[in-house]
Amino acid sequence: MFKVKNGDQFETLIKEKQRDNPMFSFLFEESTQAHQFYKLRVIQLQMVRRSIAMSFAGNAWAALTCLVLLH
Repeated sequence: MFKVKNGDQFETLIKEKQRDNPMFSFLFEESTQAHQFYKLRVIQLQMVRRSIAMSFAGNAWAALTCLVLLH
Protein backbone atom coordinates (compact mmCIF):
# COMPACT_ATOMS: atom_id res chain seq x y z
CA MET A 1 0.00 0.00 0.00
CA PHE A 2 1.19 3.45 -0.83
CA LYS A 3 0.52 4.84 2.65
CA VAL A 4 2.83 2.30 4.24
CA LYS A 5 5.53 3.07 1.71
CA ASN A 6 5.09 6.86 1.52
CA GLY A 7 3.69 7.82 4.92
CA ASP A 8 0.79 9.78 6.32
CA GLN A 9 1.49 12.79 4.11
CA PHE A 10 0.70 10.67 1.07
CA GLU A 11 -2.68 9.67 2.48
CA THR A 12 -3.45 13.33 3.22
CA LEU A 13 -2.55 14.28 -0.34
CA ILE A 14 -4.76 11.53 -1.79
CA LYS A 15 -7.64 12.64 0.42
CA GLU A 16 -7.30 16.19 -0.86
CA LYS A 17 -7.04 15.23 -4.53
CA GLN A 18 -9.62 12.43 -4.54
CA ARG A 19 -12.25 13.91 -2.23
CA ASP A 20 -14.98 13.70 -4.90
CA ASN A 21 -13.89 10.36 -6.33
CA PRO A 22 -16.27 7.58 -5.17
CA MET A 23 -13.46 5.01 -5.53
CA PHE A 24 -11.75 6.63 -2.52
CA SER A 25 -14.84 7.05 -0.34
CA PHE A 26 -13.49 4.38 2.04
CA LEU A 27 -10.89 6.91 3.20
CA PHE A 28 -13.59 9.26 4.49
CA GLU A 29 -16.34 6.95 5.73
CA GLU A 30 -14.75 5.60 8.90
CA SER A 31 -17.75 3.52 9.96
CA THR A 32 -17.72 1.35 6.83
CA GLN A 33 -16.23 -2.12 6.52
CA ALA A 34 -14.09 -0.88 3.64
CA HIS A 35 -12.44 1.72 5.87
CA GLN A 36 -11.89 -0.81 8.66
CA PHE A 37 -10.32 -3.24 6.17
CA TYR A 38 -8.07 -0.46 4.84
CA LYS A 39 -6.86 0.42 8.35
CA LEU A 40 -6.27 -3.25 9.16
CA ARG A 41 -4.17 -3.75 6.01
CA VAL A 42 -2.12 -0.63 6.74
CA ILE A 43 -1.34 -1.91 10.23
CA GLN A 44 -0.51 -5.39 8.94
CA LEU A 45 1.85 -4.10 6.28
CA GLN A 46 3.54 -1.73 8.73
CA MET A 47 4.15 -4.66 11.06
CA VAL A 48 5.59 -6.76 8.22
CA ARG A 49 7.96 -3.97 7.20
CA ARG A 50 9.13 -3.47 10.79
CA SER A 51 9.56 -7.19 11.31
CA ILE A 52 11.66 -7.54 8.18
CA ALA A 53 13.78 -4.55 9.13
CA MET A 54 14.40 -5.96 12.60
CA SER A 55 15.02 -9.51 11.39
CA PHE A 56 17.58 -8.49 8.84
CA ALA A 57 19.17 -5.58 10.70
CA GLY A 58 22.56 -7.22 10.39
CA ASN A 59 22.09 -8.27 6.79
CA ALA A 60 21.29 -5.27 4.61
CA TRP A 61 21.20 -7.28 1.36
CA ALA A 62 18.55 -9.70 2.68
CA ALA A 63 16.46 -6.83 4.09
CA LEU A 64 16.59 -4.95 0.80
CA THR A 65 15.60 -8.06 -1.16
CA CYS A 66 12.57 -8.69 1.09
CA LEU A 67 11.40 -5.09 0.94
CA VAL A 68 11.62 -5.08 -2.85
CA LEU A 69 9.55 -8.26 -3.00
CA LEU A 70 6.82 -6.62 -0.88
CA HIS A 71 6.20 -3.90 -3.44
